[in-house]
This record gives sequence, structure tokens and C-alpha cells, in this order.
Amino acid sequence: MKRALPPDKATEPVVKEGETLNGIANRAKVSRYAIIKANGLTSLARA
Repeated sequence: MKRALPPDKATEPVVKEGETLNGIANRAKVSRYAIIKANGLTSLARA
């Protein structure tokens, strides 16, 4: 898996309602952890 790009080089994907973090990570070819870290997320629990 590739690492997430630094924020100044990152692009904003279009995320659809109901889409999972795993699905987004797979589409972007990065790890789920990279997305969590890059977005400052602390929990995978749904709000």
C-alpha cells in the first residue's frame, strides 16, 4: 500500500453516503490507517 500524500499534495475524493473507509482506501490504493491519520480521525465508530 502507498502512504497518504501530505495535505498540500492530497486530492479530495468524492465520498458517497454509505461508503466505507475500507472502500475509500481500496479505491485510493492507500491503507485505511493512512486515511485515519491524514484526517485526524480517532475512532471508526459511527456517529
